[in-house]
Amino acid sequence: MLSGAESEMTATSVTLLRVALFAYLAATLVYLAYITFARRRSVGIVAYTVLAAAFLVHTAFQVIRIIEYWAQHQAFILPAASFIEAVSFCAWTVALVYLVGEWAIKTRLLGAAVCAVLTLLLGYAMLHGSSLAPRALMPALKSPWLNIHVTTIMLSYAGLLLGSLVAVFYLLRLRGVRWVKNMFGNITLEDLDLLAYRFIVFAFPLLTLGIITGAIWADQAWGRFWGWDPKETWSLITWLIWAGYLHTRLAFGWR
Repeated sequence: MLSGAESEMTATSVTLLRVALFAYLAATLVYLAYITFARRRSVGIVAYTVLAAAFLVHTAFQVIRIIEYWAQHQAFILPAASFIEAVSFCAWTVALVYLVGEWAIKTRLLGAAVCAVLTLLLGYAMLHGSSLAPRALMPALKSPWLNIHVTTIMLSYAGLLLGSLVAVFYLLRLRGVRWVKNMFGNITLEDLDLLAYRFIVFAFPLLTLGIITGAIWADQAWGRFWGWDPKETWSLITWLIWAGYLHTRLAFGWR
C-alpha cells in the first residue's frame, strides 16, 4: 500500500505526464502551421518553445518518478521499469535529441513529424500501460546496469528514429511528392541524406554500447551474457541492419 504522501506524489507525476502529452500535441499543431501556411520565424520560435515546455514538464515527471523509486528502494532507478515508463522514457530521449538537433541543424521543418511521434508514443503508453503507479521491482531491476543500459539504448532509439524520419522524407522527395518538395524548399536530397546519416552515426555506437551493457547486466542478473530470447535476437538483427547501412555507405558510397 502506498502512503498518503506517496499516493499524492504518484497523482502529481501522472498529471504531469498528461500535461506533457497535450503539450506535445500542441507543439505538433504549431509546427504543422509553420510548415504549411505560417512559415514565419516567429511561428517557428513559438513551436520550439512549446516543444521545450512539453519536454520540461515531461522531465518533471521523470524526476518525480525517480524520487518515488528512491523512497521505495533507496536506490537511483530510472523510470523505465514498466511498459508505460519505458515508452515514456523513449519519448523523452527523442524529444531531448531532437531539441538539441533542431538547434544544431537550424531547421524546424522536421518538428511536426517528430512531435506527432512523441504524441503517439506517450498516448499509446498511457492507454496501454497496466498501471501509472511505480511498480515493485524484482532484484534484477535494482542494478546500476539498468540505468546505464536504458540510457544508452534509449538514446540510440532516439537517433535511429530521427534518422529514419529524415530518410522517409528523402524517399518521398526522391519520388517527387509535391507537399514534401514544397515543405523542404531549398533543402536538397543530399542535405537530407547527410542529415539522416548524422543521426544514425550518432545512434549506432550507442546501440552497440546498449547491447553490450545489456549483456553484462544479463550475466550479473541471470548468469549468462546471451540467451537468444526474442528481445536479444531482435536487438542483434537491428544492429546488423544498421551496420549494413553504414557499411554500404562507407565502403561502396551508397546513398
